[in-house]
Amino acid sequence: MIHGVLVLITALYAYLLFLDVPMKQGVFVGIVLFVIGLLVLWYTQSIKHHLTVHTLKKIIGLSVVMHIAFAFVTFGHNDVFRYVWDGRVILEGFNPYFFTPNTLSHMQVFDMPWYWDHLFFKWSVSSYPPFLQAVFTLSNLIARDSIIALKLIFTAFNVGTLYLLYSLISKEQRYWLVFIALSPLFIYETIGAGHTESVFMFLLVLSLWLNKRGKLVSTGMALAGLVLTKFVPLLIVPFFLKRKNWLYIALSGIVMGGMLSVPFLVKFPVSELLSSLQLYVQEWVMSPGLFHVTQEIVGDAYIAKYVLLIIGLVLILVMWRNRTYSLETKSFIVLLWILLSSAAVFSWYWLWVLPLIPFVSVGLRNIALAGILMFPLQSLIVYFDVADNTIKYTNNGVILWHQLLLWLPLVVVTIFYVYSYVVRYVALKKTYQQ
Repeated sequence: MIHGVLVLITALYAYLLFLDVPMKQGVFVGIVLFVIGLLVLWYTQSIKHHLTVHTLKKIIGLSVVMHIAFAFVTFGHNDVFRYVWDGRVILEGFNPYFFTPNTLSHMQVFDMPWYWDHLFFKWSVSSYPPFLQAVFTLSNLIARDSIIALKLIFTAFNVGTLYLLYSLISKEQRYWLVFIALSPLFIYETIGAGHTESVFMFLLVLSLWLNKRGKLVSTGMALAGLVLTKFVPLLIVPFFLKRKNWLYIALSGIVMGGMLSVPFLVKFPVSELLSSLQLYVQEWVMSPGLFHVTQEIVGDAYIAKYVLLIIGLVLILVMWRNRTYSLETKSFIVLLWILLSSAAVFSWYWLWVLPLIPFVSVGLRNIALAGILMFPLQSLIVYFDVADNTIKYTNNGVILWHQLLLWLPLVVVTIFYVYSYVVRYVALKKTYQQ
């Protein structure tokens, strides 16, 4: 039975491999990814008590094979074409933070690549941070305009994440490597769709791995790369600095961050990059959770964002002062809060917390699992939305309510977790008073 489920998981991934233009078939892809997620979770729970090192290696090997298979398929989310474009622009001697694709097209400085028609947001400069730009450039150095080369690099990052997690996770929780390695988000969203979360996960786990071994300078360098992959991890950096000799981490991070950023920033005003990021922060809305609820209460999107930002900063301060939670748990809680409160939450964003689920309590883990399992259905809901121009994710009053359905299981799990926490707290307080 257990082996049959693994065969079924493999067969479903094979179905996605041979599906014609899967990115345009959100109905089928969303359902298949959801089913795979459920099967992987069931398989993980079924095998955890008799998981051997040999079996774990086989499962990771199967995951790597799936990674490579998806890497050699040239489809992807439209974002992946921008990644390859940015790397090409850099090799041609232009700055992707200054020149938009439309500008370079009108200048006719080089031939437009084969994926030009698939390239979105041609009117906008790049919003991807410097470390990612280095990865995009490396991909083009290996093979010009090649999505396959970029996906193989992402595969290497994912393999590195699994390797580091193996040494970080306790033997009792190591079975979660099975769930991570076979997760549809881990395989499909990073390699099939080609999102950059593979780089994020690797640098996050690398930072934790180096910090645990007391390699402070290297930790700072890894954190700099992490922040310059997605700016979000800047919010968890303070937790890494709460230790002796924290200055080594801070200084090495600043130096490394400067080295990565200066080549891009010396020739043009930083406002170009900030304006691109501002466009995303202010106008993009996708499957909002607490943001939509708060917006309904206060009646204004901007006020809702500031309210949630203040709550988030208070949460970070509380985590900073907490002496009980581990570094992994504190990072997990802050990243989870960002997912719960952001205006735009895409399915692949849940990869931010995926590598941390072995380190947290069952209650917190279940909240993340609800999001990890449900959000692959995001494409399905967008497909069935009847509003016009849903691809723009505008606040049209229809798409938002439809996508709130994604949050129902997560809300139920969260309420149960909060209730259990309160009950335990009251019980402990009564025991202490007696």
